[in-house]
Amino acid sequence: MGYLASDPAELRAALADQYENHRNGGFGEQVCLWVAQHGTLTHAYDLNPLIRTPCLDGVVRSLTEIRKIAAAELFEYDKHHTSGTFTFDLDAVLAALPPLLAPLAQPGEEDLILSVPEETDLYALPIFIRDQEWLSYGWTDFS
Repeated sequence: MGYLASDPAELRAALADQYENHRNGGFGEQVCLWVAQHGTLTHAYDLNPLIRTPCLDGVVRSLTEIRKIAAAELFEYDKHHTSGTFTFDLDAVLAALPPLLAPLAQPGEEDLILSVPEETDLYALPIFIRDQEWLSYGWTDFS
């Protein structure tokens, strides 16, 4: 599941709704920001280090930290499970984004194709992506 937007403010609002207002859990999620220019994926950012949550033991951890604890089989529910509230600092990533080139995706658009170049380090993110994905503006499922 992902959210496709051409406006950083809209993206910020979608993430805030997902993580600041009513989400719970989260330690198994992978959250990435992908930038596409003219239908081709050009940049990818792992947002898990930026999404933070207080855990039941009172320690504030990023989703990355929680995933590492779980991967090392050291996850203890009464310590490491989240309290259900999340904060994120997207400013650093948004400031580093390249300007989006026209034409931009528009609300209501469907059947948009995202192509992923064969020779890219974008596959290094810990998330599955095919060489081509069909997307719709707003909340969208990957094929």
